[in-house]
Amino acid sequence: MTANNPYSWPIIALSLAVANMTFGFGIFFPYLPLFAESLGASLGLQIGLLTTGFMITRTITSLGLGSISDRIGRKHSIVYGLFIYGVITILFYFSQDWKHVLILRTFQGITAGLIWPSARAFIYDLVETGARGRAVSVLNVSAGIGMAIGPIFGAFLLTYFQSNYSLSAVDSFRIPFIFAGSFGILSSIFAFATLPSSKFSQQRTRLFKILDDIDAKYIYTFYSSLLMNFSHGFAFGMFRPVLVLYVYQVLGYSLIETASISAISFSLGAFSNSLSQIVGGRLADSKNRRLIITFAIILGQLSTFSIIFVDNVFQLYFLVICRFSMIGIFLPSLVSLEGDIIPSAQRGQLSGLIEGFRGFGSAVGPIICFVFYDYVWTGSPFVISPLLLLISLIIFYMYYNDPLIQTRKFDLFEKENV
Repeated sequence: MTANNPYSWPIIALSLAVANMTFGFGIFFPYLPLFAESLGASLGLQIGLLTTGFMITRTITSLGLGSISDRIGRKHSIVYGLFIYGVITILFYFSQDWKHVLILRTFQGITAGLIWPSARAFIYDLVETGARGRAVSVLNVSAGIGMAIGPIFGAFLLTYFQSNYSLSAVDSFRIPFIFAGSFGILSSIFAFATLPSSKFSQQRTRLFKILDDIDAKYIYTFYSSLLMNFSHGFAFGMFRPVLVLYVYQVLGYSLIETASISAISFSLGAFSNSLSQIVGGRLADSKNRRLIITFAIILGQLSTFSIIFVDNVFQLYFLVICRFSMIGIFLPSLVSLEGDIIPSAQRGQLSGLIEGFRGFGSAVGPIICFVFYDYVWTGSPFVISPLLLLISLIIFYMYYNDPLIQTRKFDLFEKENV
């Protein structure tokens, strides 16, 4: 069912369903560390566990159930994941202790492990080599727009309910979860109504056995991409929770000011990421993907490192925009490269493996970085994360081999011999 149209209705429908979910996610996520602190979380490490717990279960689900979408279809995996995600999110409203938040966040990770590998495999199914970069950018732009608007709406909810109903800070933080969960449930209904049925595969292969099906020319490229996904996940997992506490504890803003600054930062990051994905998607289908990935990661990590020199929020906003813009440039190239390498019959399972490595990085990133944050230096996460990603980039660069280049060489050869 693959085609060369990256803007077909199935791609748009999938993107809209994901945008609806990320909008809900954006409503509550900037305030999650502050909500946990108001419920008794006292150390940065405890805040970091919220991300680690989520990512551990997301990783296990991606690795263990990544093949489920190959067997029951991408559509069903996405619909079930979105619905359960919405219900769990609503339950955050009733949390009375930060450990309750941790438990619910951990269960949320299971649903993410169902949704994202299935969405990635759906993209691979729907479009052919040469158009996947743009299709990936459509999905990611939609997700980014949802994430950009969500924090703004969440800030409005906090302000409105606190000023009109005289709620305490902790009770104000509860309100966004009701709205966020509702959007998750609506996303599942929309996905059920609009997504086409996807193909099923009865073939079941042990996880690491299916690596034998990858073309030998590209196996080391695939291995190095797994390392890149781990490092990207490490950076992603640490950045948001560390940034919130950094603004609150190091830059010295109040709880409510920190909530607003976090919302603005994440909205600016998501907007800049969405806009740059448009460019990144086109570059991924038309230019040297290795050069694009290298350039964007170096600039993005310089932006992350520079946060340690920030002394006002406007400098912070600028660096956040730079960082997330570079993610938007390199990610479509990396994802489309992986899609071109992965055999069609194992897309769900190998997408789960990729998500698993990214999730594992996101699980250990907050723990390692918050240990250094609490006991060594508050700026250390903004040094450790860029170093790890740059080391991974060097290895990736050494073993890079691109099917898109081989395809274009073959096409050129055919034209010359017509």
